[in-house]
Amino acid sequence: MYDNDKLNILHFQHCLYDLGNGYFKVLEKRGFYSDLQNYLKRLFELGHKRIIGNILERLGTCAVEHENHRLRLIALGLITDFSNLLQTQKDQDLFRTVAIILAKWLSEEREFHPGYEKVFVKLRTIIIRMFSLQLWNQCIPLLTASRDIICGTVPGDIHFKNRVNKLHKDVADQKTIDFLVQSFLGSHGSRQTETCDILKAFTPYSSEAMIHSLFKCNKKEKRLALLETIMQEPEGILPILVEKLKDKQPWYVVRNGMILLGRLEDADLYSFAHPFLCHPDSRVQCEVLDCIRALGGEYMSDRLMAAFPIINDDVKGHLIGLLGSLKDPKIATMLVSMLERRMSFSAKLRDQLVLAVCCSGQLHSSKRAVNVLKDIVNEGEQRGVDCEPTREVAGKLLKKFKNAESLP
Repeated sequence: MYDNDKLNILHFQHCLYDLGNGYFKVLEKRGFYSDLQNYLKRLFELGHKRIIGNILERLGTCAVEHENHRLRLIALGLITDFSNLLQTQKDQDLFRTVAIILAKWLSEEREFHPGYEKVFVKLRTIIIRMFSLQLWNQCIPLLTASRDIICGTVPGDIHFKNRVNKLHKDVADQKTIDFLVQSFLGSHGSRQTETCDILKAFTPYSSEAMIHSLFKCNKKEKRLALLETIMQEPEGILPILVEKLKDKQPWYVVRNGMILLGRLEDADLYSFAHPFLCHPDSRVQCEVLDCIRALGGEYMSDRLMAAFPIINDDVKGHLIGLLGSLKDPKIATMLVSMLERRMSFSAKLRDQLVLAVCCSGQLHSSKRAVNVLKDIVNEGEQRGVDCEPTREVAGKLLKKFKNAESLP
């Protein structure tokens, strides 16, 4: 008589051999699904991770590449069912294997088929479990694949895309996002890079949390790190930024908002920056000027010059410095006019502005420029100080102008 147990074992071994050789129709054979589930469970209990990895990779090939969606679904079921066994940090290698396989499936799948609902439910469970274990690096492939589908980088039908979007939104809960942002700000090196990758994969859901943290951030190093991360996935930034700046905010919130706005480098956004030129805090005004410079555009120099009478006196030197690198003949005219009105400023500020203008590289040989420089030299001589900075710099500039007396 035949021994049924031995026959079943031989039958399973034969099916497993077929699976290993890419004959994936074997997955439809009666009893093989449950037998393979039990086999994977037994291997897991015995700690045979390498053998498990080989089997999962074969199932992954079927899930990603097979033309028959029913076979893809069976393979996905086996992979996600196996993931239920993974519960601890010790399983991180197998978590990584499962995540990579499922990420490839997400990236290659083009249609939503019946039965995929259960796959997405299990996917959500897997991701949340990995979050609870802080296996951020292992989870990055899944999150990145989801993000690419949502952004349209990876093609797919609308039903599949909608389901991926729901998955992405479900796992991006506020508690997780806030934890990631704080982890990002408190870490360095590879750990910060890892958290940065996850935050990028979570956009646009992570953007608001990062922007809020940026607004409150008072440490330059962390502020710059947040800025770089936010700007790598800039989608959805502007509405959040504009909404935040609608209300009255502390000076540093407005300043940080202007830094972020400038990073968008879109001249059409000037209208959002301009009102803050009237902010009473000089630190904010400086950042608004930098923002206008960063936004650029053909009217950028005009916009900067128009700010001159609006900004605080102690900010005017910063503005002159920004104008120094621009090529616009109107700048020289404005600066000469300012030198002619130098007596309207306090003595200390007057000297600072004269030095800034003379060192800006914007003054050119003209009758007006020569006359005002001569006046500055004479004023310096009347002070009777040996090393008078404004007199020296104005005098050096005069010597560079040739044929000054015949200039218009």
